[in-house]
Amino acid sequence: MDKGQDVSSQSVMEAAKEVQGKLNTHEAVCAERWKETIERIKRLELIMIASAGAVIVLMAGMLWKI
Repeated sequence: MDKGQDVSSQSVMEAAKEVQGKLNTHEAVCAERWKETIERIKRLELIMIASAGAVIVLMAGMLWKI
């Protein structure tokens, strides 16, 4: 009976190591994706702020001419 338990505990440990390796890989990939996503959001935010500033300046210029 000990031999059967050793084999099953060995296979469980091997499966756990495999799952741990896959989880580590998944976490690394997700971290990289989030990093890229945050960089894109920051870029979009900068574009929106610049656009809003340009609209304000143009509207102020139109009011100044009136």
